[in-house]
Amino acid sequence: MAAHSHQEPDVIPRPIAALCCFLLLATASAQTGKKSTPEERKQWAEALHQLEAKPENDAALGVARHALDRLVEVDDVTISPCAFEAFPANYKPFKPIMFYTLALSAYQVETGKNDSIGSNVYALRSVLKAYASELAMSPKAHDKKLDRLAKADADGQLEDVVRKAGCTN
Repeated sequence: MAAHSHQEPDVIPRPIAALCCFLLLATASAQTGKKSTPEERKQWAEALHQLEAKPENDAALGVARHALDRLVEVDDVTISPCAFEAFPANYKPFKPIMFYTLALSAYQVETGKNDSIGSNVYALRSVLKAYASELAMSPKAHDKKLDRLAKADADGQLEDVVRKAGCTN
C-alpha cells in the first residue's frame, strides 16, 4: 500500500484574495458595458466636495458609498488608484481611502481627463481638504501620515509624492 503524503493546500492570503476578487468583478462588470448617468456622476463630485467641507456629512457619505459600489460596475468612469502607504490605517474621524477613491472619479468627471498623476494629486488634495476640515472641528485629531502629506502639498511636492509611489501612466 502506497503511503499518502499529506500536503497543505495552497492558501492565498486574504488581502490578495480580496483584491483578486475585486479585480475579477470589476473586469467582468466592465465587460457588461454598464454606464453611469451624467446625474449620478455629478452627484459623486458634489458628495465629494460636501465631504471635503464636512467629512461626517451622513447624506454625502451615503452617496459616496453608493458611488464606490457603482465604480466597480461601470465602464465609463475608470480610476487609477495608487498604493499609497501615506494613509493612516485606522484614522477614525473619516475614511481617507474612501475620499481618495471618490476623488479619483470626481477628477475624471470634472476635468474629462484620466491621467494617473493628475487624478492622484487631485485625490490626495481632496483627502487633505477633508483632513483640514476635520482638524478645524477637532484640533487634536492630527495624524502623522496626513500631516506629512499636508506639508508636501504646502511645499509644492505632492506631485513628487505621487511619482515616488509609482503612479505614472
